Amino acid sequence: MDRSRDEFTLVLTDVRDVAAAEAIAARCLSSLAAPHDVLTQQKVVSATIGISIVRTDGNNVTTLVRKADLAMYRAKRSEKNRVCVYRDP
Repeated sequence: MDRSRDEFTLVLTDVRDVAAAEAIAARCLSSLAAPHDVLTQQKVVSATIGISIVRTDGNNVTTLVRKADLAMYRAKRSEKNRVCVYRDP
């Protein structure tokens, strides 16, 4: 079984708060969980999502991506298909 892994960054604008970001992340997980036809096989994709927010976690891209990455790896340690919001340690 092929277990390819890739990482992607999604930058959302006009997200008002953490709850809105979590709702978008939950929709992404739900969409990915549906079987997708790839050539002659059905594939299911899992994801782990880390969230950071401009108002609370930083105001530059480098800091925001680093904190979202920390949140993602925290989520990966817990379980697959999970969303984790960055919280200062």
